[in-house]
Order: sequence, then C-alpha cells, then structure tokens
Amino acid sequence: MNFIFYRDKIVASTSGHTIGFKKGEPTHVPPEAIKDVISAGGVPEDEEFDPDPKPDGPVEPTDPIERQKAIFAAFETIVKRGRREDHTAGGMPHQKALAAELGWPLQAKERDAAWVAFNNIGKSE
Repeated sequence: MNFIFYRDKIVASTSGHTIGFKKGEPTHVPPEAIKDVISAGGVPEDEEFDPDPKPDGPVEPTDPIERQKAIFAAFETIVKRGRREDHTAGGMPHQKALAAELGWPLQAKERDAAWVAFNNIGKSE
C-alpha cells in the first residue's frame, strides 16, 4: 500500500519500521506500519482504502454473555443432531463441529469450561 505526505516526513512505526517520505511522492508502507503512518498524517494513494476492513462472515462475540449464548446454542444443535463424529471420545462436542456451527474457532480450554456450565444448567435449583 502506498501513502503520500504533503511535506517531507520520517515515520517511525511501533512495528520497528522507519519510513522516509518525500513531499507528494507515493511511498510503499508495509501492512504492519499502516496505522502508524495514518496516525502521522499519511494519505493513502488509493481513495478506496479501508484501514479497518470488516471481516466476512460471522464475527466472534466479545461480550461474555453473548458469547456464552452462542456457544450454548451450538452445543444444543450438536447434541440434538446426535452425530457420533461431532463428539470427542469423552462425549464433548468436537472443536471442528463447534467451529462449523459457531463460524469461529473455540479453544479447547474454553469449550471444556463452557461444556461443564452447559451440563450444570438446572442442576443447582
């Protein structure tokens, strides 16, 4: 990606890159330094450039309650479907089946804790 400054400028990025810009000349900027160049006043050569592209497909929830709801819904779907290949030898939903259901990968440690919570719903009453 090329950026332009309207004056001579040197930008030292947090990723370790130091890039010298000449007034009005497009200069290549590595992807890891783009945000630093933009914050220093660099203008992208391409007018259609989006510094924060939106990911395609489902977005992994960051809110813990919404995340738990999504994980529990995936557990429910996998359990109701009842396919043996969707479960581990220990009976937990397999990570690949969960990723296919959720649209994002789930770490085994988080899956294990959520599975215990899912199976304990209604038992404490």
